[in-house]
Amino acid sequence: MNEPSRRTPFLQKKRIASLWLFTIVSLLVLGVSRPPINEAGGLDIVLDLCGSFLVLIGVFGRLWSILYIGGRKNHQLVTTGPYSITRNPLYFFSVVAIFGISLMFGSVLVAVAVPLVAFGIFSWTARREARYLQHLFGPQYSRYAQVTPLFWPKLSLMRSPSEIEITVGTLQSTLRDALFFIVLLPVMELLEYLRVQEHITALVTIP
Repeated sequence: MNEPSRRTPFLQKKRIASLWLFTIVSLLVLGVSRPPINEAGGLDIVLDLCGSFLVLIGVFGRLWSILYIGGRKNHQLVTTGPYSITRNPLYFFSVVAIFGISLMFGSVLVAVAVPLVAFGIFSWTARREARYLQHLFGPQYSRYAQVTPLFWPKLSLMRSPSEIEITVGTLQSTLRDALFFIVLLPVMELLEYLRVQEHITALVTIP
């Protein structure tokens, strides 16, 4: 843990670039693969519904989190709302959405491996950011970190103010972020349709 890493905020471009690369590679692999279940069967429909529900939870969770942190990041230590139950609600809800997308493919391996890789990226980023926030806010962050989990929420800690300030810019950036996960839903359905109709050939079955 060197001093520059404490005093320099983590470049989010690295995280975003990593996630985009991970997403593109994952979609390419899934596009030429098939799950072990019947993609036109009842189990596939159930998995699609469960996956879509988790994606919506992830999207609304991110919206909730952005409304609290928008415009305040690295300027004010936010410890209420979603930030009272986890220090990184944006990352947590992103993993929930990614798990939902992965579940829709119908493979146990994909449903486990893809969220784990995403969790690894977000967890690494969260630890880097924690060092910077410790430098920025000192004892205040130390007290916050002692009781609030880094990643997995602890619902019993929930605290919410009676009102929060929301800016137009925050809403716009929130909607742009949400579109990333919303767009993945029809993309997954399109890949499945192309496989079922044999417009693309699956080269391997992923268990």
